[in-house]
Amino acid sequence: MLVLRFLTGIGLGGAIPNLVALISEYSPRRYSRSAVTLLFCGMPLGAMLAGLTVDQLLHTLGWQNLFLIGGALPLLVAGAVVWRLPESVEFLSRKPSNRDAVSAIIQRLAPGLTELPASITRARAEVAASTSLGRLFTGGMWRRTLLLWLPYAMNLLILYFIMSWIPTVLVAAHAPLSLGIRAIILFSLGGVIGSVIQGAMMNRWGAANVLTTEFAGYLAIVLALSQLPVSLYSLFPAMLMLGVLVQGAQAGLNALAAELYPQEIRSTGVGWALGVGRVGSITGPVCGGLMLAAGWVLTEILSAALVPGIIALTAITLLRLDPASKQQPTPSQSVTHH
Repeated sequence: MLVLRFLTGIGLGGAIPNLVALISEYSPRRYSRSAVTLLFCGMPLGAMLAGLTVDQLLHTLGWQNLFLIGGALPLLVAGAVVWRLPESVEFLSRKPSNRDAVSAIIQRLAPGLTELPASITRARAEVAASTSLGRLFTGGMWRRTLLLWLPYAMNLLILYFIMSWIPTVLVAAHAPLSLGIRAIILFSLGGVIGSVIQGAMMNRWGAANVLTTEFAGYLAIVLALSQLPVSLYSLFPAMLMLGVLVQGAQAGLNALAAELYPQEIRSTGVGWALGVGRVGSITGPVCGGLMLAAGWVLTEILSAALVPGIIALTAITLLRLDPASKQQPTPSQSVTHH
């Protein structure tokens, strides 16, 4: 089971940065943030649907058939990707032999274009050789890379802690288990809402401003929960809002990563940010288990949950002050359209 789970993580984890890079490349600049954040609403939506259906399917079909369904669905998606998803033009343009493939893609994007610009199909071997990890730390990019990695890791720590341990934490606080399950469903619903509206908010108020507000909102809600008794009137609205803020911020961080790096190293930048973020996704459940094993009460656990939020808020604030991170054009500033 551990081996299969590890291999599944390689496949799903490797797909995400490539999807972000592709959707960033093919979306018009003014819509790129909305496109990336909309892409990520599929994760909380899937979690919500799983929470609503898996219990029923488990009793009617058995756990073996659930694994068969979970294996068949990605195969269907892979077939659709092979059939319809175009390769990156930036990647294809590195070899002159791909000119026909590039031309076919461009003709689908712009049927009225009679002749391809020479720059699209020029040889780009030097670019292909410079997509290593080291590129993320050269030319002043080391600051934005480190300041991006910190909130990535902290936000995923928060997200996976909530998803993994909130039902157990509530049971330890003498709340019924059904309350915890409903809380997670509301958290996932909030994630869908947050991911859908994230792009529009970032376009209007700026990526760093929105992320700062979201992390500050997370801290305010967790601080309030630590002082209030567990009840439907406080927990359910709080979990919905935490879903909007935490999972919306995750979608926003993905969009921010896509625009902080040049196009030729975008997949590398997003991939490494997600990889470092997985440290948080592993640490979150582990910390939750250790705190419960040590006999921490709900108030103490919520107080500890303030720490990653403070770190993430500090990193985003420093990123806003970093001059290098302001050199990347925003969607509204770019005049490049597909």
